[in-house]
Amino acid sequence: MVKSLGERVKSLRNERNMTLMELSQKTNLSPSYLSQLERDKATPSITSLVEIANALEVNVRYFFEEERSAELAFVTRKSLAPFQDIDYSNYQELPLTPTDEPSRLRVWQYNLPKGISLHVDAEEEGENFCFLLSGEVTLQIGEETVVLKEGDSVAFGANLAHTITNESGEPSVFLYAYAAMRPSHKTHSVSFSMRKEVQ
Repeated sequence: MVKSLGERVKSLRNERNMTLMELSQKTNLSPSYLSQLERDKATPSITSLVEIANALEVNVRYFFEEERSAELAFVTRKSLAPFQDIDYSNYQELPLTPTDEPSRLRVWQYNLPKGISLHVDAEEEGENFCFLLSGEVTLQIGEETVVLKEGDSVAFGANLAHTITNESGEPSVFLYAYAAMRPSHKTHSVSFSMRKEVQ
């Protein structure tokens, strides 16, 4: 039987031997709110879920992915993804591949509001790939500038630090992949910033 979001939070909290009060202190969310959430009487925001995930030491996608069994495939269902109710005034990051086990491939979906930049540090090895699902972004790799529009994609070496900026007036959504030379727990180092105000 598939657990609900609230059941997953409660189950994980119990596994960590953590009381509601202790979780409340770590998240700044009230015990009564957390209790309602665990009983599926309240719907948390992405921000609240991130705080809960950090307190329970898991990735936020833990609350949305299908429970693991003996299957070989890792599936992310659209109906369970936290992008169903996107707040386009904030950036969003959704891992689409496992983050808790060694892997050569990491894939994320990003929502980038207007005027926001995503900076990725250089890696020692590997390849990067970006595919724009909607909107328009500007990719800066060293001295080279590439403008990507809906349906465009680009591949380049991961040893190059780069910045992806939404300089358009609309939100942009894109897939970002990092392929390492060998399986690793390592993920890319990302930072977001307000590049400039777009009218």
